[in-house]
Amino acid sequence: MSTRNVALLVLIASSTWLPNCNGDECSTAGDCDDVEQSCVDGTCTSPNPHGPCTQCDGATPYCVGTPPHCGACRTNDDCSADEPVCGGDYVCHAEIVVDPGLQILDATATSLTDVQLTFDRYLEPASVLSSGAQFSISGGITVSAAAVSGAQVTLTTTLLTPDEIYVVTVAATVLDLEGIGVDADLNSASFMANDIPAGLLINEVNPNIPNSHDLVELLVVSAGSTKQMQLVEDNGSPTVLMTFPNVHMAVGDLIVVHLNPTGDGITGSERTSKNESTSAAAFADAWDFVAGSAGVTFSHRLLMVMAADGSILDAVSFVKATGMDNGPPAGFPATLQSVQSAGFWLPADCGGNLCTYESV
Repeated sequence: MSTRNVALLVLIASSTWLPNCNGDECSTAGDCDDVEQSCVDGTCTSPNPHGPCTQCDGATPYCVGTPPHCGACRTNDDCSADEPVCGGDYVCHAEIVVDPGLQILDATATSLTDVQLTFDRYLEPASVLSSGAQFSISGGITVSAAAVSGAQVTLTTTLLTPDEIYVVTVAATVLDLEGIGVDADLNSASFMANDIPAGLLINEVNPNIPNSHDLVELLVVSAGSTKQMQLVEDNGSPTVLMTFPNVHMAVGDLIVVHLNPTGDGITGSERTSKNESTSAAAFADAWDFVAGSAGVTFSHRLLMVMAADGSILDAVSFVKATGMDNGPPAGFPATLQSVQSAGFWLPADCGGNLCTYESV
């Protein structure tokens, strides 16, 4: 035996064998024994201290897959003689099980130009084209971009129609981390285009104009829909002046609410464009919304824009300085106090106390 071979034997005898070239105790769970069945940061441990694998025990003792979850087996060695095959679902089977194809679980419109897809497992990012070419949506909608994050893909689309139902279909070239493509029978999902609520501010009020045809102008501060929003007058007993139609608004748009419009020649709210109405009373640079016969009462009042869920979007207080022969409305201070406490009217209080008619 040569001197070189003797030196090699000494080196082997004096070294501790490690299962991978990184110098760690393990690189995968397969490097660990049945007790310490998880490989975490190069160290065998049981159970996996991270994420959903903290409770792996009993019938599903192994931390497997991506995203990590508890499984009954990692390899065939973890299975019994009766069910000797560990399938792609990490369950022991009596025969070979073909890995199931990638599945789309859900599709949700997060806005009228964004759709979020959720799959049953993490995706291989490199398999998803940023152009969105692997995704198609019914109704003539065009997908212009796709961004992947874990098991989700967010699509950028042309404008969806509110309350319309669409179907999104995914190409088989979208893959999971194991290189498995989308199942041809589970490659689509339907969704409804639910627009997010618009943000509105009361911009101007023109009450008690000739014939009591009051006008309220609203400014759109965040894009979205006006569906089921309301203009409300309140002095302790709220009155709904108008419930808005479902119209998608852009930032900077103006809405003019026509109260008590009889005789103005304007008969219906604009829903498709700002110049939809041909009435002389309509405003060419604003969305004209037509309300009923109720107008703004000439007294102490609070005007509020309410979201569909009843929350306040904006509020403005008005008072009548003179001519209150029967005294000011008793319910008005409590109504004003409520919007002060909600941060919609300043000051938030009067010297640290609730504001009343006697406050200074």
